[in-house]
Amino acid sequence: MTFVLTEEDHRRLVQWQRRMVSSFIGMWVYVLLVIAVQVFLDPPAKLIRLALLPALCLVVFGGYLQFSIRCPSCGYCLGRQSRLVVPERCRSCGVDLRTSRGAA
Repeated sequence: MTFVLTEEDHRRLVQWQRRMVSSFIGMWVYVLLVIAVQVFLDPPAKLIRLALLPALCLVVFGGYLQFSIRCPSCGYCLGRQSRLVVPERCRSCGVDLRTSRGAA
């Protein structure tokens, strides 16, 4: 018998992918903003170091998020297999992760 994703499994995978992309973009926007402030406003170095702490928090959150998703079929950590997006298939069990039961 072949495992087919349920709508709930598919929704969770899509939600994980959105969070990954959003945190990645958010981290880079924040870092570029801090660099722009440093270049154009020349604030004290202590303030710049302090401003980079939230960027570090975003990186740690992204790392946690990366490895938080598991294959609904076998439990394999999908974060080891793909970055930012849901892989097409699970490397461990081969289940198709892009389609679900009831999806067109």
